[in-house]
Amino acid sequence: DVRYMAANDDAPRGYSTRYAYSHAKYLVLDGRVALVGTDNFNLDSVPMPADTPVGGRRGAYLITDAAPVVAALQQIFDHDWQPDRLRDLTPYAPDHPRYGDPPDDFVFPEPPVYTVDAAPFTDAIAAIGPTRFTVISAPENALRPDRGLFALIEQAGPGDVIQLEQLYEHKHWGESAGNPVADANPRLEAVIAAARRGASVRILLDSFFDDGEDLRSNRATVEYVRAVAAAEGLDLEARLGNPTGGGIHMKLVLVQVGGATWSAVGSLNGGEVSHKVNREVVLLTDAAAIHTRLVEVFTWDWTQGE
Repeated sequence: DVRYMAANDDAPRGYSTRYAYSHAKYLVLDGRVALVGTDNFNLDSVPMPADTPVGGRRGAYLITDAAPVVAALQQIFDHDWQPDRLRDLTPYAPDHPRYGDPPDDFVFPEPPVYTVDAAPFTDAIAAIGPTRFTVISAPENALRPDRGLFALIEQAGPGDVIQLEQLYEHKHWGESAGNPVADANPRLEAVIAAARRGASVRILLDSFFDDGEDLRSNRATVEYVRAVAAAEGLDLEARLGNPTGGGIHMKLVLVQVGGATWSAVGSLNGGEVSHKVNREVVLLTDAAAIHTRLVEVFTWDWTQGE
């Protein structure tokens, strides 16, 4: 059974969906295994194998059989999948004018090609052992200051390290003509505050999709962060990058705090819509092997940024 998150034909005129975008990227397989990631299932993000290095979107997926994680994601799915109760789930039908089959003359486009010199992270890594997980979801709890990612960032101080690699991180929220004082981006300001407490903070944002003329572009964010760092003498740096040829699609936050290492991987971008009105999912884990690998990825990408 395939459904689209869109007002169905029986919905009243003007009926709105529950979320601005169903943007989460997760799977639950047979009630036993879960995948949570940053990317869509397409050839930009999941290219075909090749004998030479393959480029594409920079992203990541975590796979786990931890029963509490599987149960939490199943609960989110069950909440969203209520076709008998809600009218924003449109069933697939071949003859539907918008959500049906493509026209008879439709031809799949050629697979995208992103030329790169190296692809050093082609092999997945595995981690076995006691591990803590937190499932974060938007719009329910992604902005909670007392739990999850915000609580970890709040603890960061001298000797701690925070690394963000994001498709985008808005300089501010609210109207595009706003500013960080009147309409602060809470996540961006939280990591800047951590730098003020003595943490080392690095922010790597995508340049491939970025529109430098936009008032809330990644370039604007990088310039803002650099200005704050220079004015206050902080261990805070920001760069733009496109290390894999097809853009940074990652939504990654790495936090090393108090001797613990945490990795947050999911669909949550650095905008107000993502945190407040989208369906988003993030998996936060303290698995050391995962953190080590993702730090390696971040470091590789960071060295190619500017």
